[in-house]
Amino acid sequence: MNTAEPDLIKEKLKSFLAGLSGKRKVSDSIRLIDEEIIDSLNFVQLIIFIESEFKITLKPLDIHIEDFSDVSTLSDFIARKMLRRGGAKR
Repeated sequence: MNTAEPDLIKEKLKSFLAGLSGKRKVSDSIRLIDEEIIDSLNFVQLIIFIESEFKITLKPLDIHIEDFSDVSTLSDFIARKMLRRGGAKR
């Protein structure tokens, strides 16, 4: 994926999180930790998915729990990282 398209990022995240959590559907605003969509083990799987799917590297200092609060916030975080890496085109 070469572009930071927010809607496409959200759809890929929701699909992955639905499979990870066993939920049928994950909304943009569902609280990922509070609603138990992700736990500590799933969090690691989510990081691996994000790095692989969106071709970005997340260093430990890049990871702030508030960026993982819901799909919309996480999508914005990913889009920013993609733009910073210089590979995203508009």
